[in-house]
Amino acid sequence: MRKILLLFLAMTMSGVAMASADWREKLSVEDVMKVIKAAHPQCAEHPAELRRLSERALGVTSDNGKETAAAEADRTAVAGPNRISSAELLALLLSLNLTQEDWDYIQNVVLPLYNYTTENRVVPENTTMSMEVDTVAQAPFDGCHFGIGNIINTYDAFYVDTCACRQYGGKPKVNGSYPWGMVTVGSNIIWGTVNNLLCMPSWQSLTSLGANKPYENSCWVCEYEEGVRKGVGKNGDMLIPRVYMYNTSNGVVRDITPSTTKATVLNDCLGLRSAGAHNGVVFLGGPGLDSDQGQTSTRSAFLAFDYNGAFLGQSAMEDIDGYTVTDVRRWLVYDDVLYCGVAILDPATGKTRGAILRWYGDMSDPFNFHIVGFTANEAGEICEHNGRLYAGGWPTDNLPVAAIFEGPVVPEGGLTRENATEWDIKWMMSQYETNPMNLRMEQCSMLRSYKGKLYWSMWYVQYGIVASLSMANINLSTPKGIAFILASMRQATLWRTDDFSDVELLYGEENLPDYDWQTGEIIQPRPNAGGYKPLYGRAGMGRYFTSYIWASEEYNGHLYFGTMSPEACIEPAMESVLDEETKTALATYADLIGVSDSTKGYELYRMVDNNSPAETITENGFGNIAQYGVRNIVLGDNGANMYLGTASPFNLNEYGGWRILKFHDEDYIDTGITDTTTVPASVLVKNEDGYVSITSFRNEKIEKLTVADLSGRIVYTENPKRADAYLFSSVLGSGVFVVTVTTASGSWTAKVSL
Repeated sequence: MRKILLLFLAMTMSGVAMASADWREKLSVEDVMKVIKAAHPQCAEHPAELRRLSERALGVTSDNGKETAAAEADRTAVAGPNRISSAELLALLLSLNLTQEDWDYIQNVVLPLYNYTTENRVVPENTTMSMEVDTVAQAPFDGCHFGIGNIINTYDAFYVDTCACRQYGGKPKVNGSYPWGMVTVGSNIIWGTVNNLLCMPSWQSLTSLGANKPYENSCWVCEYEEGVRKGVGKNGDMLIPRVYMYNTSNGVVRDITPSTTKATVLNDCLGLRSAGAHNGVVFLGGPGLDSDQGQTSTRSAFLAFDYNGAFLGQSAMEDIDGYTVTDVRRWLVYDDVLYCGVAILDPATGKTRGAILRWYGDMSDPFNFHIVGFTANEAGEICEHNGRLYAGGWPTDNLPVAAIFEGPVVPEGGLTRENATEWDIKWMMSQYETNPMNLRMEQCSMLRSYKGKLYWSMWYVQYGIVASLSMANINLSTPKGIAFILASMRQATLWRTDDFSDVELLYGEENLPDYDWQTGEIIQPRPNAGGYKPLYGRAGMGRYFTSYIWASEEYNGHLYFGTMSPEACIEPAMESVLDEETKTALATYADLIGVSDSTKGYELYRMVDNNSPAETITENGFGNIAQYGVRNIVLGDNGANMYLGTASPFNLNEYGGWRILKFHDEDYIDTGITDTTTVPASVLVKNEDGYVSITSFRNEKIEKLTVADLSGRIVYTENPKRADAYLFSSVLGSGVFVVTVTTASGSWTAKVSL
């Protein structure tokens, strides 16, 4: 612990002098005094001397004359007026047991990396647009947590009384992390979820920072084999994913998740990460429980519904032209044909590769797919550009470097099985990235054609740095550990092209620091592999923790894209670390980079054309810093509104769980064919065998419940005075009914069937 505190002292003192002016504003004399006292307690016995040294380290000394002149006399390592001299600083650090070798490494390696990392991080200017943003739906509180593995921990996918939970000493829990796959059909928005995403067993060593067992912090809890879902080993937090259908015109959300007796594939599904719709059929699909985000999955789960939410069937997609589909990410309708990009398991090699599937089915035969394109990567993103389909890749053992793939010109009637081998690699991430380990952690995360240009983004798995650190056999709580992170960490890059004859880097790094995996040496910044120079700014849109451009959409003539930033995860994760030295090192790193509540949460940007840089719409999740990413963006209400599906895995945070936001551009040109009014979701309806469950999304008491038949005759009324109510076929009989629910906020009407 002492050594890392000393490292902090060295870097903050020197960083203030050598890096940006932000550090002078961030640090106070008291900050430095605390660090010195923590590392060297006996200094507390000499408060006047302690303050004098701290003041001089920050250049705010009240002394003048001789001491100022002395400081000016030796500033070879620490620049800036009135700063402590390098000789004085070195003497101070050596008195606190930092070795000469440590100091040399800090001076020659760490500080240059630190300065490069923090300088010139200019972010896009704030937009001047007028807009309207409303949260219209959010993940329900569906659990009550009393402690890891506690036998009275509860889970109800439909409703948990949060007041009763708190009354009995529990913590309300929201298990729904992401609206993972999302699509619009008429006035309905449909999405599938994933629960407790940070608790995937394959992420355990990362999110628990090596604790490798169940843990809990102030934002989330992961119970693994002690979770409420029994019989699935360490997947005990990976609850059955849900499917929701939200009608924007009446504010009613229906949980249309089929029972696991009807959809057995859900028992072995990590989550429903993808959604698409065409010709009356809605698809949702995702990888199996053995998945590491789809990269190592050997199976998948697909569901089909009609446009009214009726369940049509399921498939494990085990044999599509002789291949097993193991993951699906994006769908595309082009020229009246539905396509999707998937990962497939090649039976000949036992390795994962990618494919483009075309749908040949209908409502009576929904799972009729064939392969119309092979890609060496998993086909993670898919779009049409200039009459061709393009796919953005995720590394696989078949090709461990992300690439952009180009299909043939789409013939009349769409691509066919004969086109499957006609896909070529047009660009690879190795044309930019210089670190071979990083190449395996960089994937295509956005692919969009906009005004004649093809845009794509490459994201970097920032939380994977912990794993790569251990692979390098480097201790985080050393100067070399900090240097390794500074040299290896990357942020999202944004690219575009016309036809790949000239590729532009819009946001990225002209120079990249590196780690030599052969010699173990840190390499200071040098030109990226392709010599690209960013047109608009540094990677991450200038933000250090922006790792992912996660979703994009063209709306009202502008290109919008939402990000994922794990910044809000850092401090809660440190609470779970048992090793105090590692915890201190991570705290030091967070302080050095500048974790701030003002920038936690996702960012939303837009580009108004191909000739202007991005504009910032929000840098902190519209004020909800627990929302760390925009997973999906779709257009609704005939294009009048844009809907964001945002993600938060913070299951113990009252602002955690997924959100659906309506975004309206005040400059939207109303064509007269649409109504831009959206009714916020207030009532959740779930059909079960023999009964219907109804609850208030806002946990409000239902004041009145009225049921009428289709002729308008009132057949049942009730005053529940609680947040949930039930209708039974044994009481009302079978048929279709119109239900009106009244709470303190208003009334909502929905059709239900019994």
